[in-house]
Amino acid sequence: MIPIVSLVGYTNAGKSTILNRIKISDAKEVFVKDMLFATLDPSSRKAKLLNGMDFIISDTVGFVSKLPTKLVEAFKSTLEEIKHSDLILHVIDASNEDLEIQYKTTMDILEELKVDRSRILTVFNKMDRVGGDLLINPRHGENRIYISATHDESMDKLLKAIEDNLPERFYNAKLLIGYADSDTLSEILNKHNHENLEYREDGVSLEVILSEAEFRKYERFVV
Repeated sequence: MIPIVSLVGYTNAGKSTILNRIKISDAKEVFVKDMLFATLDPSSRKAKLLNGMDFIISDTVGFVSKLPTKLVEAFKSTLEEIKHSDLILHVIDASNEDLEIQYKTTMDILEELKVDRSRILTVFNKMDRVGGDLLINPRHGENRIYISATHDESMDKLLKAIEDNLPERFYNAKLLIGYADSDTLSEILNKHNHENLEYREDGVSLEVILSEAEFRKYERFVV
């Protein structure tokens, strides 16, 4: 099963920018504009981790403080889907003077949705706009990362953090697949990046990164 990663956070924190920066190149970009409720509907993209594994990343409507009760309830209904995510990226604008309000607003709603805190990675975005040191309240948790979504190196940093924080484990595996199992070989080559592909007398040797479930599925080919 492909892991699902959801972006949540205060409006204008940079969620849509992050989604656009790490999307697959032929996917349609999400509308980005510095305005309230620029992202009105959840939007998902298929992307790849640095290890070559696929994952789904989903954007959500931005939170705001002091909303009318009925509108807050509508938000919660829209956000119900994130409870099924494997990982939640809580994106915060690190340069915003109301950082604490942003954090509390988002976390209050996540808590009401009964989201497991262990599945939340706090992403402090727009670090390029922060003058001097950023004082982080310990309440923000230990599971955090600092990026600037407009900078290329930050995207690799974020992808690595996603990879490290997904609950599913990944394995570097060397496989030897006999020619009688050509369907299995085709399946793996179509789904995964691979290295050191070699056609031998006893079969095809290659190295791939597999999820834990895939590792069990192909375990008889591991050498």
